[in-house]
Amino acid sequence: MATDYGQGLDAAVFTAAFEKLTVSAPLLVLPASYPAAADPNFLGSTVDPGYMTTLPDTRRNVFYEPMTVDPAVVRYDEANKSTYAATELANYPLILNRPLDVRVPVFLVAGSEDSLFCKENFSAAPAATGGSGDIGEALEDVATPLKGSLPQTNELTGSTLGGTDCDSTEALVSDEAAHFGPNTPSVDGFVLPEAGHSLNQAPDSQRYFDAVNGWIDETVGGAAH
Repeated sequence: MATDYGQGLDAAVFTAAFEKLTVSAPLLVLPASYPAAADPNFLGSTVDPGYMTTLPDTRRNVFYEPMTVDPAVVRYDEANKSTYAATELANYPLILNRPLDVRVPVFLVAGSEDSLFCKENFSAAPAATGGSGDIGEALEDVATPLKGSLPQTNELTGSTLGGTDCDSTEALVSDEAAHFGPNTPSVDGFVLPEAGHSLNQAPDSQRYFDAVNGWIDETVGGAAH
């Protein structure tokens, strides 16, 4: 939207979605997905056969930092989860790797422990994909030093793997700034420590809300917009 309709925007905030996926991301998301029609949450509903959802009790490891998330938040999320189309997963490589020409100020927000875009998490992947024991540890030992430098993957996924550098705000901005194109006036950001992919449900999410609102106030005048 920022590329297609930039003339109607004052600024753009991007949260928890970046150009590079972690190597472990598909190993977490794909095995945790199954037809929504088979899920107890949607029994009695008319669900399109192409709609997917997450398997019961998988969201904690996929979308959160397991060590810091409130268990009550995870229970609520499991009970109120929604659906997504199978084609949505298939189109993510095209969306994430699309050349951008954003011509407004940009603000990026990431959770430092986001296992989909920032930090490898093979330990949470199913055992069949090498996610437990010595194999999982070996994969993590290999992938982590290559963070941000792995080449374009095969034609099946089309995604750049290796993870975005979310170790600090400065690292995040440095790693992602060029992706928005040469005409972006400025790129700023904020990394929420000890947070996973689901930023809004992180224990310290207010810090990220304050950072975004403060940047909007400084960049486009806040209440005036």
